[in-house]
Amino acid sequence: MQQPDAHFQPRLSQVHNEKGSKRVVVTKALPGDRWLDVLTSAGCRVEVCTHPDTILSVSTITQLIGDRCDGAIGQLTEDWSDVAFGALNAAGSSAYSNYAVGYNNVNVGDATKHGVAVGNTPGAVKGWGRRFAVQGLGWKVRGGRVGHQGLWSGP
Repeated sequence: MQQPDAHFQPRLSQVHNEKGSKRVVVTKALPGDRWLDVLTSAGCRVEVCTHPDTILSVSTITQLIGDRCDGAIGQLTEDWSDVAFGALNAAGSSAYSNYAVGYNNVNVGDATKHGVAVGNTPGAVKGWGRRFAVQGLGWKVRGGRVGHQGLWSGP
């Protein structure tokens, strides 16, 4: 296990649906509540990082992921490449959603190497982009079954 950052506090996250069976980490609070409602109603335990750093280091991200993680939502300001995707895969996840207009912070080759599907939120500043990203993450976390079983009713 990696040594913690000097500034990292392991319990520095806000937990929603503590008894959820799927663990989803979110590196920063997102606007609105719909994304959170979708994930918690799908049985996810959602941990929103409240770390004081504006831009999280890769070490902090891997600590947030921990030993078990079913999916993650990150930000454009973070480096999502080999180390982060390796940690995500080692924790049992195969889904990452980038909450951003772009994706130049995501190394898709590294994600592919580690078997992690990447979703992006085009138009992240608009409601539809957020909803699409959360739907995609929820679909992947639940084994790709949400959309096919009619469990997603849309925004």
